[in-house]
Amino acid sequence: MRSKGGYRITSSNPFTGKLVTKEQILSPSGQIAMPFYSFCDFVTALYFNNAPSSIILNVGQTDTLYPVCDWNYGTTAAPDASVWSSNTSIASVSPSWGSARTLSGVGQGSANIQATAEAPELIDNDFCSLFWWSAPTVSAQIKLPPHHLHVVADVTGPITVCPTTVFRSVRLQVVDFQHTPVGSTSVQESYLNQPINNTCGSGSPTPTVCSVTDTAGRFYDTFQVGCNSVGGSCGFALHNRWSWCPAGVALGTLLNDVRNNQVTVEGYTGPIPTGTEILP
Repeated sequence: MRSKGGYRITSSNPFTGKLVTKEQILSPSGQIAMPFYSFCDFVTALYFNNAPSSIILNVGQTDTLYPVCDWNYGTTAAPDASVWSSNTSIASVSPSWGSARTLSGVGQGSANIQATAEAPELIDNDFCSLFWWSAPTVSAQIKLPPHHLHVVADVTGPITVCPTTVFRSVRLQVVDFQHTPVGSTSVQESYLNQPINNTCGSGSPTPTVCSVTDTAGRFYDTFQVGCNSVGGSCGFALHNRWSWCPAGVALGTLLNDVRNNQVTVEGYTGPIPTGTEILP
């Protein structure tokens, strides 16, 4: 959609820096007082700076969008650009004005984030006219937040360098409350029974700091007492909890008995059935 034509004058004259009409820059004789193209600042593109074509957020998460214009003299913020969501029940944008806009995940689904701005365009190297510019659409994919864990694999075996000591590795997956994998996310571990006394004398375990899962939201929870000279059934009890970080939302808690010769997880001495829910 085209608006009324205009010209931005940047030379040294009474109209410097002002958006004016053609009639305003005609001389009293009716002749054009100056070549329009020599004094016209114009836009070549409107877009969201540093924004990918698709943004993935969980419900409740936010991201920041920066609408900018490329001018003939450089790139500037576009605080007066109109930015909106195609579905505000899924994703919202605020505030209505400013160089930075907050994109918020509201509900599960997809929404298109669009922007328009009225700015001058150079026409045939002759004059500038105001047009509505549109930015490339950004797709917002809003997911439900992580809710709990599923068991996807459970393996027990001897530690290679000390085969009389066993380890157990349980592979867990982060899912939402509908049991759908949330994809790549971050998790951290904490211990609920402190201090931990490892009777094998091989040191106490340490919780996993905030770490990124694989692209399917899977990660490993590994249990072992470590190589030792005590042997037998030495070891420790462990009550560990996994949380979504940095939000700190609890995802799953496990009760374990970690021994030199056997590791019991959630009461299972053998593999936990695939698909078992681990709740907060």
